[in-house]
Amino acid sequence: MPAPPPVPDAAITPVCDDSPVPTAPLVVRVEHGACDGRCPVYSVALYRDGTIEYFGTVHVAAGGRRVKHIDAAAVEEIARGFAAIDLAKLPHDPFTFSAGAWTGTVQVGAETAYLELSEPRGIPPALSALVDRLDALAGAAPGNESARKSCR
Repeated sequence: MPAPPPVPDAAITPVCDDSPVPTAPLVVRVEHGACDGRCPVYSVALYRDGTIEYFGTVHVAAGGRRVKHIDAAAVEEIARGFAAIDLAKLPHDPFTFSAGAWTGTVQVGAETAYLELSEPRGIPPALSALVDRLDALAGAAPGNESARKSCR
């Protein structure tokens, strides 16, 4: 079943969350970048204290910053999952992808990998599942932010 089309920019609900900026160590940050189509542009960061910070930019259901908190067990589950993926084996040059592809960045500790999210070859299945889990925990809108594979 094809993913629903992205919500038009005019329908974006602005969100203003003035929660304090997290000071705990970063576990993982995933940034979803633009493409030539109407791909959602947003980021999700998970911190060691259970803070999840979402920031929607364009082509998302809710623009702006949202902050949530998850329990320690969920933080450990996500941290172990990302630690098990060898980011060093993934591309580290953001300019290696086809023009117009939807790209993303995954940062775990000091390691950053660049991914082509709009193609099946661009993101390993285990990493895709972790990114989807992180999106779900952050409250990214299903069928909009999470429609990475069919955003063009």
